[in-house]
Amino acid sequence: MKFAPPGNLGPFSVDPSGRIAPRSGAGLPRFSFQWRARKLSAALIGKDPDSSLMISAWLGRVPSSADAGAVGRREGSFDALRLLLDSLPSDWRMRLLPDHQVCLDAAIPLTLPTSAVELLTEITRFLLALAPYLDLVDEEAVLEPICPMHG
Repeated sequence: MKFAPPGNLGPFSVDPSGRIAPRSGAGLPRFSFQWRARKLSAALIGKDPDSSLMISAWLGRVPSSADAGAVGRREGSFDALRLLLDSLPSDWRMRLLPDHQVCLDAAIPLTLPTSAVELLTEITRFLLALAPYLDLVDEEAVLEPICPMHG
């Protein structure tokens, strides 16, 4: 079923089929959400045929070296992160930020324009693939939690 497009919806243009694409000059369409007490962000980047959905997940923070009680946990954190890095899908990247937060990034190919259903499907696929890695991080308790959506 086709309908008259509303034209623009925030940073998106909407076509007659209800599919969305980044609108020129509207900045990078992005949003943040929480899953399993962690902050994630998603952004649509590029233009077809090289467009993608960039998803970042903040796993936690490596304990500070200034905390004398965290010395063993800090070493354990880096050991666990090395193991985690070796087990990640080849197209995922792990970053250690200057404030010791650990972030996983994935760029998922996405044809634009896309539907909201396709967008949510790709995000859900990423979350399901991410789950075992979060289980590992949580089970080993090697990272300090980050307050969701606040840093």
